[in-house]
Amino acid sequence: MDMQKMTSLNSGLVLLVLLSTAISARATLITSGQTFPSTPSTLENYNGQISVGYGGQAGSLEVNASPSGNGITSAEGSGLLIGRDTGSTGTVTVTGDGSAASAKISIFDGIGIRLTQGGAGSLSITSGGLVEGRESNIYLGGQGLTGTAGSAVTTIDGANSLLMTQQGSVGESWERDGGRIYVGFDGQSHSTVTISNGASMQALNGGVGDGGDDGSIWIGTSADPGSTAIVNVDGAGSTMVANNYIEVGGRSAGVNAELNITNGGSVEVDEGYAGSATDIDVYIAAFPLDSNAAVNLNGHGSSLSADDIQIGGTTAIVGFTGDGVPVISPDWSALAEGEQVTDGNGSLIYDYQGNPVLAEVVYFGEFAVTLPATYVEGNEIYVKNTGAMTVENGAEVNAHIINVSKNDADGLAIGDEPATLVVRDGGIINSDVNVYTDGLLTGDGIIAGPVHIEGGMVSPGNSPGEMTFLSDLFLNSGMLEFEIGQLEQDSISVQGDLTLGSDFIISLIFDFSPMGYLLDLEELFDVSGAFTVENGFNLANNIQLLGLGAGASVTTRFMGSEMTFAGDNMASVPEPSSLLIWALGLGLMGLMSPRKGEGVKSGFRRAVSDLSSG
Repeated sequence: MDMQKMTSLNSGLVLLVLLSTAISARATLITSGQTFPSTPSTLENYNGQISVGYGGQAGSLEVNASPSGNGITSAEGSGLLIGRDTGSTGTVTVTGDGSAASAKISIFDGIGIRLTQGGAGSLSITSGGLVEGRESNIYLGGQGLTGTAGSAVTTIDGANSLLMTQQGSVGESWERDGGRIYVGFDGQSHSTVTISNGASMQALNGGVGDGGDDGSIWIGTSADPGSTAIVNVDGAGSTMVANNYIEVGGRSAGVNAELNITNGGSVEVDEGYAGSATDIDVYIAAFPLDSNAAVNLNGHGSSLSADDIQIGGTTAIVGFTGDGVPVISPDWSALAEGEQVTDGNGSLIYDYQGNPVLAEVVYFGEFAVTLPATYVEGNEIYVKNTGAMTVENGAEVNAHIINVSKNDADGLAIGDEPATLVVRDGGIINSDVNVYTDGLLTGDGIIAGPVHIEGGMVSPGNSPGEMTFLSDLFLNSGMLEFEIGQLEQDSISVQGDLTLGSDFIISLIFDFSPMGYLLDLEELFDVSGAFTVENGFNLANNIQLLGLGAGASVTTRFMGSEMTFAGDNMASVPEPSSLLIWALGLGLMGLMSPRKGEGVKSGFRRAVSDLSSG
């Protein structure tokens, strides 16, 4: 082939590539039904709010990458409202050609992206589509101004598909909007987000100064009772990223929130700037009445990466009704200085000792505000929240520290569920772990970092099974629970050192009723390093047996000592004082509900009864 023909061929190939690139950048923008603006060409350089589905009607907006069509590559505006009113349905679809941002919707500043405000709405981003909130937040589900529950479904699917919000980087902190994603917001809402097949959802801060709460993802946190908020991150390459923190769980009763990371999906809090608004990167906690806050990791390659993870926590409350129901907010309109505070139903409110909660005037400079006395410093009442993280089937959590429950003596446990970390079926925790009062660590998985039990419970096994600790285990205070069967029994393997405190309780739960059974407790511990038992630990005071029927007997041996237990009785075991907070007051003590039945709870209550009568 001569040079002229070669040059001509190359020029043709370059032209074809350029044409292909130009064609692939085109897109078709379609509106139908109740949509404003309704003219597609208007939306290419639009500066106002875009409404899709309103006035009780249905509407749809589609941006679809195509080599033909109207040639509009994107829609933009100062807000995107989908399913805006009661009875309205909005549908937005952004479908690319596989390359990044090949079809997109960009929202700049303004009121952000709001999927449902009392109506029903869906947002679908596939094949490299992009929906972005530049200096604006994203709200996925909410009741809006209508006061009715909204229903929102968000789908982000395929490589290069992205839903993201970016905080601004110019001006003072209050001027730099954006950077937050709310899954469930503003009243009662039902919201589901699915990130799959290599897609991504991102909440990014501006990278300058203190971004406050920006760069955060809130799952159920801002929703009201009756709400659900679920995020699924599924498949290899599927990611969810926050620069600041992620919260899972509601701040009021009756909110169910979940984050599910499966089949190789990953979630990361990457600490994108210094001066974070919170020291906790992942917070998993729900108010302990008819609520759920759960992070579930399942499958090899599934991962959660963050510096600090908190499971369970505390919430400040006004007080309790006469029936012992905790009250989050008073009837503000009825507050009068010196008068007893009531809730929204007119029920009188009491503190944890049964005294009336009165309203008092508090001065903030020249301003006077009437508040419940329990809102004043030194009089606060906090209740323990529930929350759970499950890591299984080869999934991993990578963190610096995980706290299970909160190390807060002022937190009152009122529910039946502890804050729980479950590691089972090959699940791995690459982190230090602290388990505090009203916290539970259970399963047959692997924990790589040092573990400190400070008032909480360890329940190894998977009915039954062995939990593996690759580093040191400190059983300082709380309880270690072993299930004992005829053929199998729980155990723990400690590849570092093990320390057993003098106040720690070992609870043996039998699922059969033996006679003349000999149990050597040391066989339940496989310790590679030093095994240290503090002075004062003995079989009479630190061992309890549950599940023994009439006529049964068990002889227990441990560290050179031996003791026989008969029938369904046990050694008198005083419960750690931290577990008895206000149990003798309103009688609302929240007791752990381990996977192995009610035995431990009944044992705790028996100890409480003994102390009460004594």
